[in-house]
Amino acid sequence: MSSGETRARRAGTARRELVENELLEHATRLFAERGFAGTSLQDIADALGITRPALYYYVKSKDELLARLVTEVTNGPRDELDALSARTDLDAVARLRGVVEIIVGRRVAQPERFRLLIRSEAELPAELTEAYAASRRDVLTSIADVIEDGVRAGRFRPVGALVRPDGQALEGEGPAAALKMLRRDLDHLERVLDI
Repeated sequence: MSSGETRARRAGTARRELVENELLEHATRLFAERGFAGTSLQDIADALGITRPALYYYVKSKDELLARLVTEVTNGPRDELDALSARTDLDAVARLRGVVEIIVGRRVAQPERFRLLIRSEAELPAELTEAYAASRRDVLTSIADVIEDGVRAGRFRPVGALVRPDGQALEGEGPAAALKMLRRDLDHLERVLDI
């Protein structure tokens, strides 16, 4: 293969990646705004400025597109958290800081993808729902492992699962207690921010 053919192939691959990224961004926005069922491939093609037949070069179906988005949103944090957990040069405090940076950073960088996931969760096919749930469990397990390591190392104090971040105990369990805590926290936040 000549160097000219290699450059052309790389340019074609780079161009395809750019179009695919733009495709994912438009699909994300439309799915988040209209829901999965309310968005057609024609809507996505129109937003991208290409014909529907041209769209099929990049994606076979709307389901495939949703699967790619869900997989990216769910597997990305899990992979990053696994890499963080494997680092032996960080103590529990630094790893917990890294966990927060990963999770918050992804949500800040890609808010529409997370809105899409929340809005489309009920419409996900069974296999995607299972993969999404497994990924969430893995992420929560990673976070719990970091906290447990910190408790064992004496860097964090052990607390019950039903303790608020400010150290106050929750009254009761379940959604009602969580809602009461949220209302109290929002009231406090409004007073602090004077809104």
